[in-house]
Amino acid sequence: MKSDLRRLVAAQQRFFAENGRYANGVPDLGVTESPGVSLGVWGRGTSWDARAMHMNVAKICAIYFGDRLRDLPVANEGEVGCASTPGTVVRRANLKKSGQERQPPEMS
Repeated sequence: MKSDLRRLVAAQQRFFAENGRYANGVPDLGVTESPGVSLGVWGRGTSWDARAMHMNVAKICAIYFGDRLRDLPVANEGEVGCASTPGTVVRRANLKKSGQERQPPEMS
């Protein structure tokens, strides 16, 4: 998730250099998400933020530049911050009960 956010930083810098503003969505940036990762990007003029979540990890990671546009688990501008997400834990527990949770391969 952190590497996905770092790729977004580079893509946003390119987008800003070409357009004079930050992108307001992942499709505008041409960034491909890592398997299982979901990215969200919000831009407004000279500020933007992004968050990353993984379908099998109970945390959210985020980054922002400029003004803080939303409540994110980030202490300082330009730094990636992460926090646990209780909703993800509940979702994983429900998948485990139903037998749909992805299990890691067994080591031999």
